[in-house]
Amino acid sequence: MSPRRALVAAAAVALAINALLAVDALTVGLLVPRAEARAPVAARAGAGAGVGEAATASRTGVAGAEAGAAEAEAAYRALVAELTRQKQALDRRAAALAEREQRVAGAQQALQARGGAPESPSGFERLVRAYEAMDPDNAAAALASLYGKERQAVTEILLGMKPRQAAAVLDALAARAPSVAAELSLAAWQRERGQRP
Repeated sequence: MSPRRALVAAAAVALAINALLAVDALTVGLLVPRAEARAPVAARAGAGAGVGEAATASRTGVAGAEAGAAEAEAAYRALVAELTRQKQALDRRAAALAEREQRVAGAQQALQARGGAPESPSGFERLVRAYEAMDPDNAAAALASLYGKERQAVTEILLGMKPRQAAAVLDALAARAPSVAAELSLAAWQRERGQRP
């Protein structure tokens, strides 16, 4: 037999043995123990990688996986501890807020019992706010009409308005009825000085 044929036959036998070992490792495990079956077949069949090296690589991989699992568990426990601490802090804040709300509610009840509850705006105050919100020309027309019926009310409305809105209304009123604007200005001035208009 020629050396070439002998080499081809040896390679074929080696290939058949490797295939048999791979099939055994993946199925029954009679020839290769189960621990070695977990190692990659390619690592055992690769060039220069012996069965002992594959087993060592398998043990190293298992040890690395165990270390990674322990590290993940430690991180999980640390996260749970941090979340527990934050929840306790939030619970304390919620309890303090609830206590404050109870104190405020008690103070409001006591204030209402004494008759010092804050009042809602009166009808007159709402009327003044309505005139403030109106267009100055429309407000001036309405106040000029009202001036002929109730001068005191028009004076009170102008004095209750914010200065800027009152000035805009008086300006529009002066363009429409200058004498009414002048009389209202005098009445407001006298009222502020404590004199009767």
